[in-house]
Amino acid sequence: MSANPHKKADAESILTWNYFGGKGEPLTNGFFRRDQYIKKENREPKKALGRESINIKFSSNDLSFESSFLKLPGCVSIDVCASLLQLFPCSEKRSLKFFLEKCGLDGKADMPMSTLWKYYSEAKDRASDSSKKHMHEIANYCVIDALRCQELMLKNNIINDYREVASIAYISLFDTHYYAIGMKVSNLLGAKAWVQDILFSMKISDQKTSGKFPGAYVFPPEKGLENKRPVTGLDFASLYPSIIMTYNLSPEKMVSTLSEVDELERENKVLHNIKFKYNGNPIRAWTIRHGNKPDQKGLFPKILERLGRMRNEIKAQLKPIGKKKEYMGKIKSRMDASGSISVADAIKDVLSSTKNMKKCAEIVKILDPFIDLSYDNFIKEYSSVCFAYDSLNSKQKAIKLYMNSFYGVTGRSGSPFYILELAGGVTLAGQEIIKRVTEYVRKKGFRIKYGDTDSLYLTGPDSCYEKYDLAYNDGKGEISKLEYWTEMVKTTMGVMEKLRNDVNTFLRLKTRSDYLKMAYEEVLFPVAFTGKKKYFGIDHEETPNFEPRVNCYIYTFKI
Repeated sequence: MSANPHKKADAESILTWNYFGGKGEPLTNGFFRRDQYIKKENREPKKALGRESINIKFSSNDLSFESSFLKLPGCVSIDVCASLLQLFPCSEKRSLKFFLEKCGLDGKADMPMSTLWKYYSEAKDRASDSSKKHMHEIANYCVIDALRCQELMLKNNIINDYREVASIAYISLFDTHYYAIGMKVSNLLGAKAWVQDILFSMKISDQKTSGKFPGAYVFPPEKGLENKRPVTGLDFASLYPSIIMTYNLSPEKMVSTLSEVDELERENKVLHNIKFKYNGNPIRAWTIRHGNKPDQKGLFPKILERLGRMRNEIKAQLKPIGKKKEYMGKIKSRMDASGSISVADAIKDVLSSTKNMKKCAEIVKILDPFIDLSYDNFIKEYSSVCFAYDSLNSKQKAIKLYMNSFYGVTGRSGSPFYILELAGGVTLAGQEIIKRVTEYVRKKGFRIKYGDTDSLYLTGPDSCYEKYDLAYNDGKGEISKLEYWTEMVKTTMGVMEKLRNDVNTFLRLKTRSDYLKMAYEEVLFPVAFTGKKKYFGIDHEETPNFEPRVNCYIYTFKI
């Protein structure tokens, strides 16, 4: 407990200092001013009303949260509200009660602020049995609030996520929480550059620019319900990082003059051309291709390649643990719902409701070691699996965050790595690649339902389904509608797998590298497109699955 050192300590100053990190400026109603949701350019720590304060950006439209805290050596003050706003930037509400409900946790203690201040004022004026009781209620209210904040942090694995982000870029937990990803990427680049004997300045240019370089390419969706043919999404795996690695887009590999270009071409160097307009002015630059030679790769591609390998290794470990977590979660739900059912009976119950024989065999193999466990021991094992899954997931999410942010630090004028030509070169290449793939799949008879940045949503050629169209014959044939839809989904999976392989071969030949690859995870059928980045449907991953279920696949991006 600490009080304002500049004034004589009393109960009020101690409580005020502990809560606000400083005495602050009281208003007439006894509350303290604490502006929270503001737009600001300067995000450096500052003294606000006698306490440390910093702006934390939590949305793409530069909306930030002013967080106030008491900074003590060895302690990191984490503003839970700011953490949750970063996780859920489009949340319609920002109260503790809202986030507790959203995360399925118990609610906070109920005490209106007017009642709290009334109890506090009464206790301050005179001590009595009722005031003691009321102060106990206030203490309970504060303890429950603090506990719920801790539960929110645990539920969303926030501290583990922070630790993984900090460990990659050699930064503190404080910086992980209070600073945006651009600072973290810059720190990572600085550390790796030093290892490679590259020295650069972290000084930010005084020249601020504003304008638009080439953006992502979008094919407007064909709005409405698609229940005639299955739709499959082909997605690039980490498009912008892959472009940086493919074309060797790195500051030390950039060329800006024709004289340098001529000299490099005489040395038989292969160059990648960058040409676009910025604020109406032509921008021209080149990068030196690495030719898939490790010693020719730039700083950015080398770091991204290493991060990509790390993430792939973690995802390979994550997949079997994710399956185990999923199936054990189903068993736990059955046991919790019944109250007295054994693990063995819960497994039988889950198996009886699973029609897919391949999936049944997988469930048996994964859950067999737990069949004789008691409920308590099963829960311990389940908690251990959840912990292992969350820990690995935190690692891969942190790596993904860094990989996807390299492009951002080159396109922000407030970054020490701001290079307009590089940032524009990334998005320009993204446009060209998605257009090339579009032209390629259309020539093969596929129809595009929707496309955006790094993905295409396609329906296969009608010729692929002729056999089943005849067998169904608009409900008058020899197979039912369910059988018809099932066979169409099966056919689509095979067709899309072949198309994916063909597209990746096409990309490899066009770019002369293996970095740019497309993948598909599921077939959507039926599916409805309602707008850009907004669609929903029934997803079929490994096999057709039209069984009744609570959730369908929903993708929406709220702007």
